Amino acid sequence: MAVRIPDRFKGIDWWLVGASGALFLFGLVALYSLAEYGAIAFSIFWKQAAYGLLGIAIALAFASVNMQLFKKHGGLILGLYAGMLVLLLGLLVFGEVVRGTRAWYRIGSFSIAPVEFAKIVFLLLLAKFFSDRHRDLYTVRHILVSLAYLGAMAGLVLLQPDAGSALTLIALWGGLLLFTGIRFRWVVTLFVAALIILAMAWQWGLQDYQKERVKLLMNPSRDAQGIGYNVIQAKAAIGSGGLFGKGFGQGTQGGRRFLPEASTDFIFAVVAEEQGLAGMVMVLGLFAVVWYRVVKIGSAATHNFARIFAFGYAWLIAIHFFVNVGMNTGLFPVVGLPLPFVSYGGSHIISEFIGLGMVLAIALRETVRPTRHLVIE
Repeated sequence: MAVRIPDRFKGIDWWLVGASGALFLFGLVALYSLAEYGAIAFSIFWKQAAYGLLGIAIALAFASVNMQLFKKHGGLILGLYAGMLVLLLGLLVFGEVVRGTRAWYRIGSFSIAPVEFAKIVFLLLLAKFFSDRHRDLYTVRHILVSLAYLGAMAGLVLLQPDAGSALTLIALWGGLLLFTGIRFRWVVTLFVAALIILAMAWQWGLQDYQKERVKLLMNPSRDAQGIGYNVIQAKAAIGSGGLFGKGFGQGTQGGRRFLPEASTDFIFAVVAEEQGLAGMVMVLGLFAVVWYRVVKIGSAATHNFARIFAFGYAWLIAIHFFVNVGMNTGLFPVVGLPLPFVSYGGSHIISEFIGLGMVLAIALRETVRPTRHLVIE
């Protein structure tokens, strides 16, 4: 008997849905393995399964949303942005402290990280702001206004302190500025300003433990039993996986609890240890499919707002991917960014599927033909 697809889902990009769903399954299999070994509680596995099912349902629901709602109603996006600022500010008073960071609201047995949803809202805001001002984006006033939006949100995130998410917001803003065609002299000016800000953040903004993570980037053995321990164990797990891995449930670094945060920050190392190079290549291939499909949708968008949002979403996923894999391989400081669709955590899983649903909505209603240039409206 043939399965009838509802009319509102006809034409949906099932390659994109399938690739993101397969990435989620990679993470779920890794969590089940860790739970079987006793490294984590089985409740974490079941929670993640629920987050994934809810996330996919939310993505399909958002695919039914007309993105013209956001394109035409900037007040709605500003309201969402203001709401995110309130939630981020509230964390400083009501947030739960975990490993020195006040980044979660605790509700019963669940924790909510507002910053993950703030990233999607910030992307919406930038897409709206830049698309409305594409003709005169080069004026100092418009660049400074967008920088003020960034500063307000990133500043509150730094106060938690969550340097990884703050840097993600900065990278998202910078990437979209380049994508929308900012002039070269402004690129140079902003680069110099960024170096000055980084120097000031190093001197007065970063905590001692965050500075130590950066110092240990090139030589984690300087503190092999302290901050460098995580990276050393992750690299050992990746290196021991070989070509095809040790097999499901046979990983020793993650399963025997040598690898801290195996379900979140270092789940890539768990996959590499149990499934080897073959598993890593499959994960990379699935991410490549996600990026390709999202960029293809953005290239075919009929207006700037949809195009900027799609490219921004691809860039956001790329930032998380490269930073997380860099953390696991010792190429990037440990800043606590999850691997998209794979790491344990309800907030980032659901927010990523929300963004995915918006991209699917663009594919269904806002695309006509591929093109290489922004549409000037």
